Amino acid sequence: MNQEEFDIEYDRLALPPKRTWPKIKRKLKSCLIGRGICSRICGFLPILEWLPNYHWRNNLFHDIIGGLTVGIMHVPQGMAYASLASLDPVYGLYSSFFACFFYMFFGTSRHISIGNGEAEL
Repeated sequence: MNQEEFDIEYDRLALPPKRTWPKIKRKLKSCLIGRGICSRICGFLPILEWLPNYHWRNNLFHDIIGGLTVGIMHVPQGMAYASLASLDPVYGLYSSFFACFFYMFFGTSRHISIGNGEAEL
């Protein structure tokens, strides 16, 4: 179940009407055969679904502030988790950065608190 299905099932919020994608989606659909392939790619990379509908003017500043806040908190947290695991602190920084970076492309939830559990492995 992804975020949109959860919102619909539990009446969490009213979803805005779907916008049509820009030229990128039309080109992607035209080069791929069938609608199933396009939906599978968008299911694998959710960033292709939300990035064309992103409200740059309204949200970019707040997202930058949120990203800086999360980044500032992940530096000491990542270093601490790596130290607890008897590793060099740089490995905790790697796990903090790469977990957030890959979640941006492959994650499906809009509301998530990314902890640094990766350094504990």
